[in-house]
Amino acid sequence: MPILSVLSLLSKPPPPKEAVQSPSVPPAASRLIKTVKYLQGLRSENAALSAIDPALIHLTRCCEHYDDIAEELRQCNEALGAVLLMLRHTENAQVRGKALWALLEPLQQRLQRAMERLEAVTS
Repeated sequence: MPILSVLSLLSKPPPPKEAVQSPSVPPAASRLIKTVKYLQGLRSENAALSAIDPALIHLTRCCEHYDDIAEELRQCNEALGAVLLMLRHTENAQVRGKALWALLEPLQQRLQRAMERLEAVTS
C-alpha cells in the first residue's frame, strides 16, 4: 500500500454523524441503549424513581456520543492496520524516522481526540 494512500486514510476527518451508516450497532452499545430505554420506561411509570434522573440524563448523553467515538476508533484501527501491513511488505526497505512519523502522527492525533471525547462524555 503506497504511503500516500495510508496518509489519506489518516488525514480524513470522521464523516458527519448523518453520513455514518454502520450496518448494525455494536453489541455493547445495543445493550447500553436498551438498558437506558428500559430505565427510562421504569422512571416514566414510577415517580418515586426521580432520584435516577441525573444518571439517566448522563447515560442518554453517553449513548448519543458512543457511536461517533466508536466509529473514530474503528477508523483509527483500520488505518493502523494499513500502516502495519505496509511496513510488513517493506521489511527489506528502511522506513526512516520522518516517514514513520508522517504515518503515525495523524493516527496519534485522531486517537487523542477520540480519547478526549470519550473522557468528556464519561466525566
